Amino acid sequence: RPRRLYFSDMLDEQRIAARFASRFEAYRAYADSALFFSGVCAPAMRHPPAMRRGRLGARATGIDRGYYVSTGRTMYVLASRHASADDERQRDTLAKLAEHFELYADALSEMSERYIMGLDTRLIADKMLDAINAFSSTGEERHLADARRYAALLHLEHAQLPPALQPPRSA
Repeated sequence: RPRRLYFSDMLDEQRIAARFASRFEAYRAYADSALFFSGVCAPAMRHPPAMRRGRLGARATGIDRGYYVSTGRTMYVLASRHASADDERQRDTLAKLAEHFELYADALSEMSERYIMGLDTRLIADKMLDAINAFSSTGEERHLADARRYAALLHLEHAQLPPALQPPRSA
């Protein structure tokens, strides 16, 4: 069963030592996960499911995107300031990730919405046609394979495919 990494885990030296080679690696792992959650999983966090009412009648909600943005940014800052950032030649990259965290999360969210959660069929069809045109001009099989993959994403039946994309008939 996968174990979640919480912000509070960063305060516990024993937990960090048990899971990571260094505090630097722990910071990066947390920040990377937070970027993934705040980007790719953003649509699911827009309306966190309401949880049962507590004893005082207040309605508790799940963790929202803001939590992951703020804690992820903080972890990238801490990683960029760690001595190991120079050893790994990542100081500038980590600082840039921290500074523009929401921009990168938004880009991941857009990719997620477009390619994972809801395929943009026009974009996929355009890419399929580009691959067909590339195959026509170069004759390279990889372009034909790409076109077939795009066709599969569009759930096109073999009879609907152009002749060049139809798989060879087995004997």
